[in-house]
Order: sequence, then C-alpha cells, then structure tokens
Amino acid sequence: MDGEGIASWLKRLTDQKQRHAVQWLLNTFYVAESGSVSKAEVYAAYLVYCSRKNEEPFSRAVFGRLVVCKGTNFPPN
Repeated sequence: MDGEGIASWLKRLTDQKQRHAVQWLLNTFYVAESGSVSKAEVYAAYLVYCSRKNEEPFSRAVFGRLVVCKGTNFPPN
C-alpha cells in the first residue's frame, strides 16, 4: 500500500485508538523480501509501546484483526 493509500485508509478508521495503533504498526514494522516477525512478537512490541504511553492496549484478537483485516498489507503468518 502506498503512502496515499495508507493516509486514505487511516482517515476511514472512525476510532482514534484504532488509527493510533495502526499508525504505530506502520511506523514500527515494514514488509521485506526476507525475514519475518511472528504475530506474537508484534503484539508483544505493541504491549510494550502501550505500557510506555500509559495506554490501554487492544486485546490480541482485536489487534490481530487490525493487522490482517484492515488492509495494512501485513500477511498472516
């Protein structure tokens, strides 16, 4: 997804918390030709981020739906 597509998609999210989580994800991880990061590792990094920001994190299931179903182009592993 290009920068314009990401910006458009983020604007369509109605929940500020969802937008914030997805923006964090896009700023923190990227898709590369080699290597991988498990969903558990991504979620663990998200929990650390939320803890540092004193924010209530999404559940693993909700966060997973944001990653896979909302068009972030992160394929399920």
